[in-house]
Amino acid sequence: MDKTLSENVETSKSITGYYFSRLYNARNSEIKKELRRFHITHPQFSVFCALNSLTQEKGYANQSEIAKDAEMDVMTVGNILKTLESNGYIERKPDPTDSRASAVFLLEKGHQKLNEAFPVVRQIDDKYFNRLGEQRALFDKLLAQILFPDSTDNKENV
Repeated sequence: MDKTLSENVETSKSITGYYFSRLYNARNSEIKKELRRFHITHPQFSVFCALNSLTQEKGYANQSEIAKDAEMDVMTVGNILKTLESNGYIERKPDPTDSRASAVFLLEKGHQKLNEAFPVVRQIDDKYFNRLGEQRALFDKLLAQILFPDSTDNKENV
């Protein structure tokens, strides 16, 4: 075997992305398994969370806003919204500020589903991230700094 192909490559265990990927996969595998009890998928849960967060201000959100907040493709979110709507979790109406878009509303049944599933996901997060003890808050801030580098909130107190 020709060793020259990898002589300049560090071992995978010395790369931050390797650990991050392993953590992401382990955490998401558990979340996926637990969400089956609630008959929702992890992407559906992500859309629930984004919609819940976005609707705090004006009571609704549009598909593009949900996709951006959930870090998902707009078409994927559209398919998820169809499923959530057919299951009675959300409702879509014409957006009062944009005739090209639909306003998406989280219905009571959707709030109930999110209220059931969210504590289970939070418990999984705690299982992994509470291992950091007092450093968890710093870890959260550092992740936010990576995800939102232009936010002024992330540059303070890190």
